[in-house]
Amino acid sequence: MALKEIEKRLALSYGNKLQIECVAKCGFAVDEIDMYATNAKADLIVMGMKGAGYLTEKLIGSVTTSLIQKSKCPVLAIDEHVRYKLVKKIALACDYNETENEKVLYPLIEIARIFKAHIYVLNVENELEPVATTAGHVVSGFIKLQNSLAHADHSFHFITTQNIVEGINEFIEMSNVDMVVMIPRKHSLLRDIFNEPKTKQMAFHSKVPLLTLH
Repeated sequence: MALKEIEKRLALSYGNKLQIECVAKCGFAVDEIDMYATNAKADLIVMGMKGAGYLTEKLIGSVTTSLIQKSKCPVLAIDEHVRYKLVKKIALACDYNETENEKVLYPLIEIARIFKAHIYVLNVENELEPVATTAGHVVSGFIKLQNSLAHADHSFHFITTQNIVEGINEFIEMSNVDMVVMIPRKHSLLRDIFNEPKTKQMAFHSKVPLLTLH
């Protein structure tokens, strides 16, 4: 059984330092994983993504993408070609109003603390479809986010682009980012990416894990 093989490999690598429990469920994958994570009070769901670097119709309908949209638990999506390395640079791609509830950022702040990582707060605006937001609302969101990250090493970055996915890609390459973090809420940056037909064939970034917070 595949799960048992994974358990054996992990046990050989980490011994008693890692507690492992194998569970097999019958049902719809998204529902069963989400329910199990809820009942187990899981802190994180980790999902592999075959071909996760591409926002295609297959990805949009995948189990991982559905979990990202549905689960209340943070989801870490990792492409099959990703190899582990220390996380030193994290890009939080968001609109400032997505982070008004500072609790949503706790997992990110904890990860940054553990790895002593720098957080790049990346605000991306589509210059072809500017968001109608008042200056006061933007400033308020910025101040709240800055306060939430007060004890984390961070910096703010703003870019305008004709394609949000391409803009994030370019920033990842330019800054050598190790992980991207997004907050998939209604009307948020991540939902725009998943719902925008033009991005379905765009490469996101196959070598960078994607952490979604809820």
